[in-house]
Amino acid sequence: MKIGDVVKAKIVNIKDFGAFAEFDGGSGLIYFTQIVPRVEHGAIGEVLHVGDTVNCVISEIKPDGKISLTMKIKRREARKAKIDEVKQDIQNMSEEDTNIRSIWMALTDIQHFMLKYMQMPIPIKHGSTKIDSKGEKLTAEIDHEVHFDAFQNEVRRVFSADVFKHETLSGFWYFETDAELYNPEVRQLFADECSNMYVRMQANPIIEISISHVDEKSKSILISRLQNYYAQIEAVSDKDDSLFLTLPYRTHAELNDYRDELGYALDGISNGVSDVGDNGEHVEYEPASFHWQIKDIREGCDRFLLTLNEEALLDREGLRFGSLRGQSFVIPNGDNDIPFGKLSKIDYPKVVFSLYKDGIGSVKQLVESDGLRIIAPDAGDLTGEIEKVNRLRDSFDRITEHPELLANPKLASYLFDASKATPLEEDIVVSRIENIKKTQLNASLNQSQVGAD
Repeated sequence: MKIGDVVKAKIVNIKDFGAFAEFDGGSGLIYFTQIVPRVEHGAIGEVLHVGDTVNCVISEIKPDGKISLTMKIKRREARKAKIDEVKQDIQNMSEEDTNIRSIWMALTDIQHFMLKYMQMPIPIKHGSTKIDSKGEKLTAEIDHEVHFDAFQNEVRRVFSADVFKHETLSGFWYFETDAELYNPEVRQLFADECSNMYVRMQANPIIEISISHVDEKSKSILISRLQNYYAQIEAVSDKDDSLFLTLPYRTHAELNDYRDELGYALDGISNGVSDVGDNGEHVEYEPASFHWQIKDIREGCDRFLLTLNEEALLDREGLRFGSLRGQSFVIPNGDNDIPFGKLSKIDYPKVVFSLYKDGIGSVKQLVESDGLRIIAPDAGDLTGEIEKVNRLRDSFDRITEHPELLANPKLASYLFDASKATPLEEDIVVSRIENIKKTQLNASLNQSQVGAD
């Protein structure tokens, strides 16, 4: 027995609001609005009598087991056909990769995970906290180095190697390991995941070439000619009279070949040795004045160069904290979190909080001892936003998974495909806009806002 089943029901009792009927396997109520022919409240006896047998459709089965019946079988069958059509529409849309339904799903997922991200604890930089003279505001810096700490831990876990500051390149780090112990897919996956920790890293190890005592003209010749030989060569540092170049390689055999070739190429560029062009003709070059050195590393080791992706850090973390402006924060303390304050200003990584009076004593003690290390959004203050997203997700699931519960099942189709909605006549649209302009309370509405209404 399920919704939509057609049953032969016998009327056993009549009330003002409807008729009770029994059928094979159960019983139910035919509400007066579901009786055919149409009948008014209290006048059901004019159409139905105890003992009558009528054909009905099961229209609803409530959680407590009570069943609603309808005599509007033709309308019910039409609705069932409409529901079947909608379910097929939804199935068709589910098989497409790029449709409004997919975008809707992605947006609700983004909002859901964004809220989880917003609830993550926030590390405070050592020695950065300060309370103003009135004891009302606290300024601090967010410790973004925790992301690099996480990266270092991942390098130790995956490659069994430590990360070091580069000997000569400011803002660069490196680690060394035998690259051939790890297949290229593993290295590429790790390099991709580094972006989540705001680190830039190539999946392949590199050869380091230091260029010194070089003028601008020689730089131009050197870089141009080397890039003709090695498309992947890159200048990671360019100072007044020096260059620092890197060339990625895949295997130790390729490393050895490159090292030999680079020595000959650099000497040839320095001496102005000619090249053979694409057309087979010799191309003459001026000598370039510079000193060069290729970095030696231990046998069986390969060097991976990396740097912080500060642009992504400022962009993503700034976005996160921008969305938390006005949010209440606490100091995690087991089951008894300490009231902290509201985020009132953000200029990442600098933040300003308006402190709560009921937690000011504990906050001052932590600031004076430089013991304020972690704060966290007050989960209770996020409850409303969480509920909004949960309701949005529930509504989405309800509409797409159970269109039969909607007053108009076609809503589930044209909510995600506007072409299935009933089109408006142009004169109706024009009339609607004119009415909005006549009755609008806010005279400053722009054209796009009028169009949205």
